[in-house]
Amino acid sequence: MIRASSDNGASTSQQTGAQGAQGAQGAPGGGQGAPGGMGGGGMGGGTGRGANGLAGVLYGDFVASDGNGGTVTRRMQTGTVTAVSASSITAKSADGHATTFAVTSSTTVGGGTIGDVKVGDTVTVVGAISGDAAIATTITDSTLNQTNGGGQQGGQPPATN
Repeated sequence: MIRASSDNGASTSQQTGAQGAQGAQGAPGGGQGAPGGMGGGGMGGGTGRGANGLAGVLYGDFVASDGNGGTVTRRMQTGTVTAVSASSITAKSADGHATTFAVTSSTTVGGGTIGDVKVGDTVTVVGAISGDAAIATTITDSTLNQTNGGGQQGGQPPATN
């Protein structure tokens, strides 16, 4: 079961089912997502099979299979970066909700490094929950991806010249 808030402020619930349990390949450089999770950091790249129905979701927690018969709780936040350092990132969604994630050496940033992410960039951050803390596993920076010629955020066609 996924509970999250979408850009229209409504709370959404969706059963992930067998298709969601398959997981998804993430954005280039984003790595493999947790089974049933947001492959490689969310909406960018990959097959998106594990993210069906999540386009437009701003933030939320979800439970996914850990691939070993157990589960893992993940947190996702899409929004504008309000603070970023080598050890943390905070993103604020359009409705004003903000989440801070710890950044570790295991955190992957699609299209770059944490040093490339700037205040004002649009990101989707997915992380693991550890106690009260969220630890970023993947950061998809759509501003950085567009600047570096990377892929578009999920659901958007490539730009044409």
